[in-house]
Amino acid sequence: MAIGVDFKKRSDRGGSDIWAPVAMCDVCGSEISDGRAGVYLYDQKLGAFQVPTIACKGSCHEKAEREMKAKGASVGWMEMYAFVGMLKGNVMLKSTPAGKKLADEAESGELES
Repeated sequence: MAIGVDFKKRSDRGGSDIWAPVAMCDVCGSEISDGRAGVYLYDQKLGAFQVPTIACKGSCHEKAEREMKAKGASVGWMEMYAFVGMLKGNVMLKSTPAGKKLADEAESGELES
């Protein structure tokens, strides 16, 4: 599975339209617009490089976890807001005070919504 990211046209910043990435559930295809409403799952046995599964919380999460376990995976998961926070922290934002704070909060599980 690929990381479930789609692009959505947004005009809420004033000026010209932009195409912004949005997370999509790999199970049902729905947009995950709240970082607390989605999770990412990964196989703890695979190590550093792998493609996570993104899923809505609830039945999609449960289905994805069952399918991964049926294939022998040792499933780990976290909420999407932590994934996004850590990703932001790992793409050079740690060099700014706000980026460092965000990355630290995501890594500690204390990220404010």
